[in-house]
Amino acid sequence: MTLDSTELAARYALLCRSTQATAPADDSQALRVGPHLSALRTLLQHDLRALGRQGSPDDFADICFELDHELERFEEFCAFPALAQKFVVAFGGGFSAGKSSLINALLVKRLLVTEVDPTTSLPTYLLQGDEDAIHALNLFGHRIHLSEEEFLSLTHDEIERYGSNVSRLLHSAIISRRDFPWQHLALIDTPGYTKHEDKRHSARTDEHIARTQLNSAQAIVWVIDARQGCITEEDINFLASLRPDIPRLFALSRADQKPAEDIDAIVAGIRTTLETRNLPFIDVVAVSARSKKWLPTPIIEQLNQWSGNKRELRFAHNFKHQFTRYARHLDDERRQAQQHLNRLNRILALAEEPAVQQDAQELKQRAEGVLHSCERVRDELDTLRHQFFSRLKTIGNHVGIPLPEPSELDLIDQASGFDLLQALRQLREAEGKPPPDEPATLRELAQPGDTPKIAAYLNGETQPAMAAHFAAELDTHSREAYARLLAAVACHGRSALAEMQSTLLAELLKTLQLPDIRTTLLTQVRDMAVEDLHECRRIVVEHGLEYNLFFDALMLCRTGAPLNAGQIQLIAELGATFNLNMETVTGLPILTGYLLGLHKRSEYTLPDIVNLKAWLPLLLKKMEKKDISTGEITGYFLINKNISNTRTTIDKIIMADAFLYFDGGSIEFVSAPQAETIIKNTAITNFDVAGSEPWPFAKRKLSFRGCQMLLEKIQSKTIHIQNKTIPARSTEERLIAIFPFR
Repeated sequence: MTLDSTELAARYALLCRSTQATAPADDSQALRVGPHLSALRTLLQHDLRALGRQGSPDDFADICFELDHELERFEEFCAFPALAQKFVVAFGGGFSAGKSSLINALLVKRLLVTEVDPTTSLPTYLLQGDEDAIHALNLFGHRIHLSEEEFLSLTHDEIERYGSNVSRLLHSAIISRRDFPWQHLALIDTPGYTKHEDKRHSARTDEHIARTQLNSAQAIVWVIDARQGCITEEDINFLASLRPDIPRLFALSRADQKPAEDIDAIVAGIRTTLETRNLPFIDVVAVSARSKKWLPTPIIEQLNQWSGNKRELRFAHNFKHQFTRYARHLDDERRQAQQHLNRLNRILALAEEPAVQQDAQELKQRAEGVLHSCERVRDELDTLRHQFFSRLKTIGNHVGIPLPEPSELDLIDQASGFDLLQALRQLREAEGKPPPDEPATLRELAQPGDTPKIAAYLNGETQPAMAAHFAAELDTHSREAYARLLAAVACHGRSALAEMQSTLLAELLKTLQLPDIRTTLLTQVRDMAVEDLHECRRIVVEHGLEYNLFFDALMLCRTGAPLNAGQIQLIAELGATFNLNMETVTGLPILTGYLLGLHKRSEYTLPDIVNLKAWLPLLLKKMEKKDISTGEITGYFLINKNISNTRTTIDKIIMADAFLYFDGGSIEFVSAPQAETIIKNTAITNFDVAGSEPWPFAKRKLSFRGCQMLLEKIQSKTIHIQNKTIPARSTEERLIAIFPFR
């Protein structure tokens, strides 16, 4: 690096301006709002964090990060009031997706650097102004002037050429041009959110910066490199984290580098993916900065349309959204503490032994302490939020921007327009039912963990196919209503379906004998109303589908991602809405975890499992001789052939936490003379009890020799044995257990 004295002086002057810590004396507005902005920073970076140490959600660091970056965006608008009147269109995408090149092509001139290092990428606004100028906002929130040469020098070789890294000292840049074609628009080029091979790159920082800027925009143009051939899962997951009500136009860049027929197929594939993953979009268009065949005309037409839209400021909404995330966590903690306290009160009311009463009383005191702590932190958060929005409103008055605190109603997701959880709560309350418990087994599904069993099935790695659904024989309207309610449950609290969720929804539609109507269902969910919920509920209850719906919803929600707090509440409310007993609400999450592959526990063995017809081929393992070789049977089994263990002497036969479904097969043991048979929490189902002769011995449908009293009164197709020990026979007689075939 060799700089002459003139270049060195110019670089030094730029560094001085970039690190200017005080507002210029002639900037009266900065002097007026500066103290209030400083107060906002103190509230967020000191007071809120101090409160978080007393109780906060797991994603508290993310909440603080989002608030800090939203405050940075707000400082930009305070420094450049013209931005407040503009409809902001953000260009987003992965690193090197072609965002800057596309913007330059739209403006027919090179205003943006197209080879910006990911560690020094500078978010840049472009808008119409009274003069051609470039300004930037430094780390202290003050506006500085940049020449065009200085701005273009902020490239990947700045360190090598100048020995400086100025863009690390700047929050953002604003380019104003008299010939900018849209009077009411501002375009912003956001950093690529994806990780770059440069080891200095901070993926978390760029991802959060990009997310904050995109969420602050009024519209998004999402850029995808045509050379990828599709929209990546990374893109989908990132888009799912954005506000779903922001209009999105997808641009396939570098279209000239693929054959035209390939581009058509890629565009069609992206459309299908977006539709089936519940990601709303305006259109998907192919463009190129180097070919007249792929001119960005569709994007220009959309920008012209957006230019006529009214600018809606979202700062207050975005700040309130983060405060609400924190508040809802505290409300959830308070609700769970109250439920825990209610359980302890019931134990105290029923306990008779003094020792049990003493232990319960101590636990009750602790639960009351947790409850009071939640209430105190919640009150302090409300006070802090009120102080924050009072300051925000004052700043808005100074810069001419109305910034009142939004109400909770204002924060309702405009994209969905319907809160399923709230609607279910209102149904329950109208019927006078108490709030439902959230059993530990349901909360376990919120823990991280892979789901290998269902993943293997959805990837085509396992042979059994799902069977026809219990509801498959209903009329089309009923089946579609059932599927619509399932889709609504799966979409609650998430902006997009995970890939496996979308695939599983398609599989469930097959079991319902419906075509692939995912796009239609997801559109209907966004437009759902209370009347639709009532109709779906009527059909479920009328046809006895409550049990199936609850399990289908569990599987669909947990596939692909852990349950979030909202989904746990929703599923609990679903159980209350359909009057499911606590044994079912507690047990079916265990069965869900087993079928997904989260664990190997099989303690839920109620005979009602046979109603889950669609899932039985995936749930039931075909029994082999090795499964009974030790005399112990645990798990969910299909017995469709005769299995005999007559050559090996078994010292003890144990069936515990077992569900045995017979379909043309049998099991035979030959035990040792002193063996006993122990049966615990086991269901045996799908055998035929028809016939006029005394049952079970005349038909030999099911028998344990020496245990006539256990079985002779059973007159159903399924039995469920909680706990039974069959004593050993004499030394001269072997106990034989034969499970019959139909």
